[in-house]
Amino acid sequence: MKKVFGISFMGSGISGALLKLRKGPEPKADRMTVPQIKQHMLQLVQDVDSAESGRLLYKINMASRASELWMLRTDIYQVVSRLHSQSEAAGRINQLIPCFRGWVEDKQLAHI
Repeated sequence: MKKVFGISFMGSGISGALLKLRKGPEPKADRMTVPQIKQHMLQLVQDVDSAESGRLLYKINMASRASELWMLRTDIYQVVSRLHSQSEAAGRINQLIPCFRGWVEDKQLAHI
C-alpha cells in the first residue's frame, strides 16, 4: 500500500490517489446525514421569527455540506440569544454537537 499526500491507496500510481481525493472522505455509518443535520438546526430556530431568522433559514436550507452548516452555529447563537438569552442560545448550540460527530474533529466538538 502506498501513500500519496498522506492518503493510503491501492491503485495504479497517482491516479488512484487522485480518484480517492475527488471522492472525498469515506462515509461513516454512524454519522448524521446533511439533511438530518439541517432538520435539527431548523428545529432549534423554529420559535424565532424575524428578518434575521429568515436569512438564517435560507442559509440552512441552501447549505450543501456539513462544513457549511457547522459555520452557521454562530448565526443560530445570535438569533436565539436576541430573542431568549445567551444561556438558551448556548444550550441550543450544544445540542448540535452530536449532529456533527464524524463530520468535525472531536477536539472542535466542545460545549460552550
